[in-house]
Amino acid sequence: IAPESRDHALEKMQQRMEGKTTGWYEVVVQPREGRTGTALVNSTEILYRGLPAVLLVMTEITAHKQLEASLRKSEERFRVLTEHSLDTIMLFDRELRHLYVNPVVKKGLGIPAAEFIGKTHSEMGFPAHLVRLWEGALQGVFASGNPDEIEFQLPNGIWADWLLAPVHGPDGSVDQVLASARVITKLKMTEETLRRANRQVNLLNEITRHDILNQITVIRGYLALAEKKQPGPERESYFSRLMSAAETIQDQIEFTRIYEDIGSREPQWQDVAAVLARQPVPACITLTTDLLPSEIFADPMLGKV
Repeated sequence: IAPESRDHALEKMQQRMEGKTTGWYEVVVQPREGRTGTALVNSTEILYRGLPAVLLVMTEITAHKQLEASLRKSEERFRVLTEHSLDTIMLFDRELRHLYVNPVVKKGLGIPAAEFIGKTHSEMGFPAHLVRLWEGALQGVFASGNPDEIEFQLPNGIWADWLLAPVHGPDGSVDQVLASARVITKLKMTEETLRRANRQVNLLNEITRHDILNQITVIRGYLALAEKKQPGPERESYFSRLMSAAETIQDQIEFTRIYEDIGSREPQWQDVAAVLARQPVPACITLTTDLLPSEIFADPMLGKV
């Protein structure tokens, strides 16, 4: 017995000799090679050569103590990691009941982590369509032993990405599933903004292509007429109209610069009369605006519309 445990062991032996029960207790042992370990000790009264004696029973548990220390260290690391994680982390058993939920869940759902323990999603009262989605994903991981990932939207509008990982037991089967949910609401909003911007770009492409083809039709028509006319005032008017059509095409191509800003410019309040006044119209048409002061909260391409 190592010196640091010697007094404790002698005290226990004295108690036993006085007829008191000591039960099992731990002592530090130091084998001859010098490395210390831990032993579990118990004692009992016996007769040895006709005289009262105390029999010590010692079982070395060094490996067990080292395993306990390793598990405590591992559990502490897990606790620090999960309780300070920005993601919601949950652990499920094969009955799909919550074994562990980290505190951040309250921030997203408004429900304390303790209320989840021992309950399924259905028992927590979540919407049926979400329960079916979650339970289906969990059962799939238990059955296949493979990780899975799903996305879903909570009733409060928050989007989450759920990563499910199998936890294998001693026999190699999946006895638990660890789930980590990360908020991706901003990502989903960005995706929707990109889709909306893409629709706007496609619309601009169609409008601009249509407008340019119209002007090309005008140009070709006046060129055909000009070929048939002799030099003179009428023919000169055709060339003037050809130049006007070419300038219109140039303006339309210049307008495509707005493509660079699609999706990056926020809607803004625009004065309707001012927007109309900026629109190009043929010289033979007079545009007048008879509007009360009014503004429209619209995309910067309002003028094009």
